[in-house]
Amino acid sequence: MWGPDNKIYFISDRDGRMNLFVVDLTSKESKQLTNFKDFDIKFPSIGKESIVFRNTPATSGATI
Repeated sequence: MWGPDNKIYFISDRDGRMNLFVVDLTSKESKQLTNFKDFDIKFPSIGKESIVFRNTPATSGATI
C-alpha cells in the first residue's frame, strides 16, 4: 500500500506470521511495524492517518 508519507506498507510472512512492514522510498530502509505471533495480519487498508487490518483467528465450519 502506498502511504501518503511516500512509504510503501506491506505484509510479509518472513518470520513465520504475516506482519506489517514499511519501506521508506528515500532511504530504502525497511522496518517491521508489528510482531504478532499467534495470528496473521489480513486485509490491511491504509488511510490518511492510520492503517487498519484484521488479526484474529479464521473461523471454520460456521453456520449461517
